[in-house]
Amino acid sequence: MENLRELDLTLTHIKEIPISEGCLMNLETLHAENCPGLAELPNSIGTLKELKSLVASYCASLICIPSSIGHLASLSHLDLRECYKLVHLPNSIGSLVSLQFLSLTRCYALREIPYSIGKLTSLTNLYLNSTMIEELPESIGFLKDLETLDAAYCESLAWIPSSIGGLASLSSLNLEGCHKLDQLPESIGKLTSLTELDLNSTAIVELPESIGNMQNLKTLDISGTPVIELLGDSGIMAELQELGAAGLENLKGLPSATDEPVSLNKLDLDKKLSELRSRLLALGITCLIPQLPHLSQLIFLKKLTLSYWLECLSELSITRCGKAVKLDFVVSTNSSC
Repeated sequence: MENLRELDLTLTHIKEIPISEGCLMNLETLHAENCPGLAELPNSIGTLKELKSLVASYCASLICIPSSIGHLASLSHLDLRECYKLVHLPNSIGSLVSLQFLSLTRCYALREIPYSIGKLTSLTNLYLNSTMIEELPESIGFLKDLETLDAAYCESLAWIPSSIGGLASLSSLNLEGCHKLDQLPESIGKLTSLTELDLNSTAIVELPESIGNMQNLKTLDISGTPVIELLGDSGIMAELQELGAAGLENLKGLPSATDEPVSLNKLDLDKKLSELRSRLLALGITCLIPQLPHLSQLIFLKKLTLSYWLECLSELSITRCGKAVKLDFVVSTNSSC
């Protein structure tokens, strides 16, 4: 057993993982997925100095992670998704200096992320979606290499610390379905590497002015929010390719005719916008109602893509748009019109 490098216990009915002192010293991968009887990981797991990947996902009875897990200096991948009874993580998790991937997705009993998570300086992907956490720890701003932060459907999440502005490498931030989250800190404008921001179905009423500093933002979803104004500074539109605004009847702040030309490739909405006037070069509209936004002011438009409109559309007027407009239709096979 000393030379064993991979141990897979997936879909077994074990109640404990058999790790004896001095054994499995060269183990690099341990999979214990879907083990319904596994209630805890053994303290001896900390002796697996070469372990790089630990997967204990879908263990419905798992309630305890031992503090000895902090001794796994080589661990780069830790997957604990759908461990429904897991209520807390030990502070020693901050000692996992090689950890790059951490998933706690759908750990429904988990209410707090330890402050020590800020010591995971190698972490690039953090998945907290569908947990019961109420806030992100202030220390999260120390995760300089973090690229993906997914906290979608954390229904108790009500606060994002200003330290989030320290996530210099963050490219994707997903807060969809965080119904109690009603504001973002101004420091979010420091996330200059951010390309995707999902605020769908949050309680956010107003976007911070600093969001205009996100010159690399390509996807923004504010569908189902109380937001009525996109922003005062339309600099954010320079690189924006997809805007989700479903359910926003009176959204204001789309770029005006005096702004620089932009290429907005996808606009999701389900009600007519109060205003759509800009120097758009490309526009894609995904919608399921028989009424398009007014397009006559799009005099620079070169490409228009209409998804799921062909079966419903009674009239289309782009007579004042650019001289040559490429018109594409994406057809739905199940029309509700």
